Amino acid sequence: MNKEDLIYQERQLGTDYGDITHVEAYDKKMGSLRDLKGENDQIAKALKVNKDSTLLEIGCGTANAAIYLAGLCKH
Repeated sequence: MNKEDLIYQERQLGTDYGDITHVEAYDKKMGSLRDLKGENDQIAKALKVNKDSTLLEIGCGTANAAIYLAGLCKH
């Protein structure tokens, strides 16, 4: 990353989460390197997520965990 990238955040530097093709490729790559379901289960357990829970995730990237947790909670 160069100085211009730090000052002018108008161009995409990393994964373009607005482009479904990039999201699918990123999730596929991460799925081959990590146990995403296992990680999501650990997150849900650590947060004690249940059917009455309300969650807000900020900076969720491709939203893998957010989508998983949405199925476990109320909001």
